[in-house]
Amino acid sequence: MAKNVRPSKQKNSTELASIFPPNQKKKVLIIEGLTEVYLDQKCTKRIIRELCGTDHRGSGPNGAELTGSGTRVWISDHEECNFCNEISIFGYEACVREIESGSYHAIVVVQATNSVLLAEFEDRMGPLLKRFVVLGGALAFLASRTAAVAETIRRLFDGVAWTDGGSRTRHLSKLGPCEENWEGILKSFGGRVSELELKAMTWRGKCVGLRDVPPLERCFGERLSWTQLLQDTRDLVSEGRGREVRREIGGECITSVAVHNWGDGSVAFFGTYDFDRADVGLIVAFLFTRSPYHSVHFGLNLSKGKFDVVIQERQVGDIAFESKQYERALSRYTEGISKYGSKLGCSSSQKTELAYLHSKSAVCCVELKKWQRAIEYAEKAISLHHFQNKCLLIMSMALVGLAQERSNNTEILALLVTAKRELKRIPSLSEFGDAYKYYKKVSHNIERIKTLIQNEGA
Repeated sequence: MAKNVRPSKQKNSTELASIFPPNQKKKVLIIEGLTEVYLDQKCTKRIIRELCGTDHRGSGPNGAELTGSGTRVWISDHEECNFCNEISIFGYEACVREIESGSYHAIVVVQATNSVLLAEFEDRMGPLLKRFVVLGGALAFLASRTAAVAETIRRLFDGVAWTDGGSRTRHLSKLGPCEENWEGILKSFGGRVSELELKAMTWRGKCVGLRDVPPLERCFGERLSWTQLLQDTRDLVSEGRGREVRREIGGECITSVAVHNWGDGSVAFFGTYDFDRADVGLIVAFLFTRSPYHSVHFGLNLSKGKFDVVIQERQVGDIAFESKQYERALSRYTEGISKYGSKLGCSSSQKTELAYLHSKSAVCCVELKKWQRAIEYAEKAISLHHFQNKCLLIMSMALVGLAQERSNNTEILALLVTAKRELKRIPSLSEFGDAYKYYKKVSHNIERIKTLIQNEGA
């Protein structure tokens, strides 16, 4: 994966930092002990430092939100662990208890390269991991070898077609975003990384990746043109590998970062040799963007009686909303959220109801010019993977509302740029009439404010 290039931290003003506060730490469970060699263990230290809080600098744009959030589990024979003093949780039973505790938003499986250990892992942890993902959790596999882990992912998650893409260990390749899946890249990494930064991410490195990845699941990787392929073949002819290279890549895409949506969650593969700061930046961006707002709970759905009470509060709120009694409607919606509580089970209808309450609360807050609260409610609805387009529009309207209350043109510009970025997260934006009109309006205002700032400096 990436070398020497990483997404830079966003340089937002203090005002913007308060708009998107890390309201809670997103907890990550880090599963280790599926490695082949000591080098595999050593390579994982960078991601461990990031997520477990020993590296407070943060490697990516979202480092601050995840630093210190990791819990490490060594899942196999702890006698094979070279740093047991750094881990307090060992074994499969302990790992299951951690996941079922309902404390985690994401799971990272690092260096799952030992095929024998992976077979046991798949058998003992597979059903639980599938439940975690289908309920909305983010699951990431990080590996410097693809064969064994690709098979495991393919067997566990129906619909995954990924196969081992090999690795070009003797030759550096040009890597970058897979533009045919640009909307998917923004959905999986754009929570805090700007579109401009993602588009600029190109680097040269050893490609560890997958083949047979559908275009809409490719995120980052290598695509050689036939001109490049022929040049590479000539370069390696002296090694007797010309035909092998042509057979390995044949002009197709070798994907080093892939994401597959499954249930309400997602499963991702990150192919990397070194786990350098650029790699970790992408991994953290994925964990932050795709993990749910609430931690993943198992089997904690509301009882029918309690859920009926939530629905009653929503219905009263809807009547008030239709009458444009936004304060009363907001009060009923927030009461429904309160009665729902923080437990999030597997019932799709219940999660949809909770997302609806948050989205309608956001609309009420926009009508009442409570911009900050509108942003918070919209973000929660988006994290539940419902009403995304509507809530991104609401969030952008709230940001513009905040901008209208500012007098400093630099602050106004920062808010408008953020509003535009949120609108660009809407898939097929040009086909979403209201949002696209608003996008063009925001773009026009951005240019106007830029002109004013230039005139001020003249």
